[in-house]
Parts: sequence; C-alpha cells; structure tokens
Amino acid sequence: ESDTTITKNDTLRLNMTPVLFEDEPLDKIIKALVERYGVEVRFDNNEVASLHRYYKFEPSLTLNEIIEQLNTFEQINITRNGNLLIID
Repeated sequence: ESDTTITKNDTLRLNMTPVLFEDEPLDKIIKALVERYGVEVRFDNNEVASLHRYYKFEPSLTLNEIIEQLNTFEQINITRNGNLLIID
C-alpha cells in the first residue's frame, strides 16, 4: 500500500495545465484570469461579457501576454490599470 502525497510542486503543475474554452462566454474565460492572476475585472460593456469565443488559456503565460492574445479578438478591448482589467 503506497501513500499518495501531493506536493506543492504537483499542485503548481496541475494549475499550469492549458484550458480550452470552446464557444464559451468571455466572462467565463475572464474568470479563469481572475483565479490565476488575482486581478479585478470591470466590464464597461455588458454585451462584450457575453461574447462567445474559442480560446486556449495557457496559465504559464504572463497576464500581459494573455491580454495581448485576447485583444486580437474582434470586439474585445482589454486595458490593464495595475491590478484592474477594464474590458470594453
């Protein structure tokens, strides 16, 4: 009988697994950013929050890299002000 011990490194590795969002609303994708990077989010346009997108979230990337990727989508504009992401 073997012990199963989950170390902090295992947990970090698990958290670095890419997440594929398939036709999901943007606010659900953004929720993953909030959980991963501990940022606050403000939607200045509620229609944008419900836009459906396909997106592969790579938790190993920096927050700025993720913002750059998301800003390549039409109708999405994310600006960062410190710990606050403003989406319009």
